[in-house]
Amino acid sequence: MNMTTGRPTPSTQLRTTVRPGSPQRVAVAGELDILTAAHLEGLLTEIIENGPPRVEIDARDLTFCDATGLQALVAADEIAMRRGGGLTLTDAPPLLRRILRITGLDRRFPVGERTGGGRPA
Repeated sequence: MNMTTGRPTPSTQLRTTVRPGSPQRVAVAGELDILTAAHLEGLLTEIIENGPPRVEIDARDLTFCDATGLQALVAADEIAMRRGGGLTLTDAPPLLRRILRITGLDRRFPVGERTGGGRPA
């Protein structure tokens, strides 16, 4: 059980923490892969459908991301875009930045560091 959201998680390999606000912030830690991607996609979809469609993903503690994890981010971003918003990744570790660059997703997801105002730099 994820103690922050109260939701069951299929794996303890990914931890999520939701911070309300505008945009809503979701901190992810651990591995975003075939075992955990559906959980994150469901969480992001629920947040987007029930609040502001802009979501900031704090990826500083993400240690791994495979193609299924990328697809979860793209799927959630599609939903957010249909509602006039989108996902932003902040504090992405170098490996995630490289994966985004190689796949061309760096053009889809703004990646930056958080500034004092909570917006990516």
